[in-house]
Amino acid sequence: MNVDPFIDPHPNLTPAVLQGLGWLYLVLCAMNLWWTIRVYREDKHLMVPVLNIELPRATFWALYTSALMIVGFMHVSWTNEDYIDRFPLVLEPGGPFQTAIDFVVANPVTYFVISISGTIAVLVFRKFLVKPTVGWILLNAAVLFQALSMTDYDFRQIVGKPDNVPIVALLYLVGGFTWLYFYKAVENDRRLAEWDGEGPVPVLENDENEKVLVWPDLVYSELICMIAITTLLIVWGIVLEAPLEEPASSAKTPNPSKAPWYFLGLQEMLVYYDPWLAGVVFPTMILGGLMAIPYI
Repeated sequence: MNVDPFIDPHPNLTPAVLQGLGWLYLVLCAMNLWWTIRVYREDKHLMVPVLNIELPRATFWALYTSALMIVGFMHVSWTNEDYIDRFPLVLEPGGPFQTAIDFVVANPVTYFVISISGTIAVLVFRKFLVKPTVGWILLNAAVLFQALSMTDYDFRQIVGKPDNVPIVALLYLVGGFTWLYFYKAVENDRRLAEWDGEGPVPVLENDENEKVLVWPDLVYSELICMIAITTLLIVWGIVLEAPLEEPASSAKTPNPSKAPWYFLGLQEMLVYYDPWLAGVVFPTMILGGLMAIPYI
């Protein structure tokens, strides 16, 4: 694989990509080092059937963390173009892994069936999925999958756009808060099943249901969050270039008839339904239904 831009203008791997992936693996290694220490302090063991011995659960996490450290340092140090061909952690164009991913994502029927089946599976197996170890494994799998996907040039160009960075962060935020929601829901269900009906309802929300002062308990914490978010937005605005439009031209006017992406669904309905239904009735029913969901 030659990364000469005159020979291959769209290389999957470059020294800069390897450097970035190396730091990503090292950050993931640091996260799992903390997790390994946490598991070690729990002092739990696991029977290995093949060896017929009991090993601390932290042993497996320590091995995984060591592997991440080796891979991370390998990516950071082997950034010379002569070593790029030695990296097996790359999506080969037309390879079985990339073909399988394209089959799932590019086929609407397959993608829809897997999405619905996955949602049902999450609801059915929620008690298993909300275990901290399972949640941590899912987080590691998501980060590793994204790191592997970054070795594809086209994928890297899409997720690397400044206006697409929030979408990538949204995937992790939605997944994390969904897991947290199900964790609290399962715990509350367990507590309610064991409740004898006396005293306050033993849900997680009532554990910290104590009166606090507006200052400093509320305003002080909100002030810190406001400063932190403001700093993040300032750094974001400096580091990431704004996706500005091209310079104005008197010979070319923008097309105002094309709706933004969040209105495309409504615009498509205008093709199939009466404007009154597509523009007034259906949006009102959709918004009213969404607002009514918490009370159903």
